Amino acid sequence: MPIVMQTEIVKNERVAPEHYLMQFVSPEMTEEAKPGQFVHIRIGSGWDPLLRRPISLHRWDRKTGVVTLLYRVVGRGTRLLAAMKPGEQLDVMGPLGRGFDLTVAGSHPVVVGGGIGVAPLLALVEELSAQGAQVTILIGARTRELALGVETFQATGSEVEVVTEDGSLGHAGLVTERLRQLVAEKTVSSIYTCGPVPMLKEVQRLSMTHRIPLQVAVEEHMGCGVGACLTCVCKVKRANTPEDHAPDRGWDYALVCTEGPVFRGEEVSFDD
Repeated sequence: MPIVMQTEIVKNERVAPEHYLMQFVSPEMTEEAKPGQFVHIRIGSGWDPLLRRPISLHRWDRKTGVVTLLYRVVGRGTRLLAAMKPGEQLDVMGPLGRGFDLTVAGSHPVVVGGGIGVAPLLALVEELSAQGAQVTILIGARTRELALGVETFQATGSEVEVVTEDGSLGHAGLVTERLRQLVAEKTVSSIYTCGPVPMLKEVQRLSMTHRIPLQVAVEEHMGCGVGACLTCVCKVKRANTPEDHAPDRGWDYALVCTEGPVFRGEEVSFDD
């Protein structure tokens, strides 16, 4: 059951160009939260902006009740959010959505994040590490200053590799190129990913080629966040019968807010 509450912002600071880290206190949410879920935030007290903004849960601390969000400014709503100060009240609903399935991780999962797509992956890495998995994290970014959370991911004790498109930090190129090398070099038990669609498509192709279980967190614009407005659909495969596996059969649309945002890799179509 999602919680709707007013809470006080305790931190809201810029960590990279157009990227912010926000914290608020909600012991109730930390008790319920799972990696991959999100919160829906109402910005301001009036009718403008009208709709809440979905923000991934970055991490949480059940001892202190502190919830951390990592977000990127992409429009008016998130720009207003970035201007809020510690001590101001925040209207938050959550945790919402279906999170990552950790039961398919195996002993050597690889976690792939591109840009702000790393936001829901920190809590995932912490949970996988707590299960005893040897996690490798690939962080993709355009430049060094946009490689988000590198030190925080390193603090989990997992193996962290950074790939920047301009070569200013870590490997030069695309994060999917490094993933292609990795799956050829070593045994990978599963892949978890979140990021831009071209990256997700290539991760999906690699996982299917090498028959590696994949979990994908997708991002869509949302209205209500609870499955009522039907605005956040994505195309998925509904393989209920053998006939559904035919190329032109078995496609349907799923609500990202309630059936996702995390899906099995083979379920999702990134084509229009």
